[in-house]
Amino acid sequence: MAVTTDQRSNILLDILTIQPSSLSFAFCSTIILLLAARLFRSVRKGYHEFLSLGQGGVPSTFPNYLRVSYFRLFAITDVFQPPSLAESHNPSTAYLHTLPQRSSPRPRVAGIVPHRQVTQRCPAPLHDKLRTALLGLVDGHPSLLTRGMSCFEKHGLAFFLSSSEPSPHPSFNHLNPTCENTGEIAHLHDIDGSMHATLHPVDAALVIAAGWGQMHPIAGRDIHGKRYLPAGFTMIYAPATEEEIEIVVRIVRASAWWVGGVVLGEGKEEGTAGGKARQLVDARDAANEKKGEKGEKGEVGFKGLAVE
Repeated sequence: MAVTTDQRSNILLDILTIQPSSLSFAFCSTIILLLAARLFRSVRKGYHEFLSLGQGGVPSTFPNYLRVSYFRLFAITDVFQPPSLAESHNPSTAYLHTLPQRSSPRPRVAGIVPHRQVTQRCPAPLHDKLRTALLGLVDGHPSLLTRGMSCFEKHGLAFFLSSSEPSPHPSFNHLNPTCENTGEIAHLHDIDGSMHATLHPVDAALVIAAGWGQMHPIAGRDIHGKRYLPAGFTMIYAPATEEEIEIVVRIVRASAWWVGGVVLGEGKEEGTAGGKARQLVDARDAANEKKGEKGEKGEVGFKGLAVE
C-alpha cells in the first residue's frame, strides 16, 4: 500500500518530536553515570584512607566511615587557630611560657575519627622512648597521675588525673572535664607516635605557633547538641628526635595543668616561640575587630594572656 503525502508528513513529525527526547535521555543518563562513578571513586578512596589511619574511637566499618564523614560538616574552618578564652576559665593563666620552634615542616594530618599523622611518623625505636618518657612522668607523680585505656579512643595508652589520693589543689580537681569526666589529659597513638592533649587556650596557641601541633577538627564543636571533644583538644605531632620527646612531655604537663590545675615539674620553661604565639592571637583579635565581631558574652581576646 502506498504511503500518502500526509502520512509521510506525520512520520517525519514523529521523528522530529521523539528524537530530541531520546538524545536528552541518553545525555542525562551519561552525566548521571559519570557523576555516580566519580562519587564511587571518592567514597572508595576516603574509606580506604579511613581504614589506613588505624584503630580509633569508632570501629573501622563502612557505616562508621559515613558517620565520621558527616561530622566534616561541623568541622572548624581553621585548625591552626586556637580556641577562644572566656573570663570564667580556670586556671585563667597558661602553664607553658615558651617553646622552641619545631624544625621540621608540619606533617600531613588526615581524618576526624581517627585523627592521625600520615607523614613524619615516629619510628619504632623513638616511639618506645616516647612511651617510656611518658610512663616515667606518670610513675614520677603517683599521687597526681595514673595510666589506663583512653576514654576518647576506646583503646591505647592514656594518662589521667589520679583519683586514688586527694589532689594537692582540691579546688582545681577536674577544673575542665574531658571524656566522661574521667580526667583524661592525653593519649598516645601507636600507629604514628602523635598524641591528643587537652590544653589551655593560650598553651594551644603556643603549641600551634611553634609548629608542634594543631587543633582537632571537631574540638569544641556541638553536633546536634552533643560535644564530643573539649575546645582545647589538640593534636601533638610525633617527635622526630629524642630532644623533641622532652618538648612533648612538657606539653603533656601543660595538659595536666589545664584539666586539673596540677603542676608536674617546672612550668614557665625557657624557649624561643613566645613571640609567635603573641602574633597568632593578636592577629586573631585584629581580624575580629576589623569584622566588628565581639564574640560571645564573657569572652575576651588573647592579648591580656599572651605568652611573654
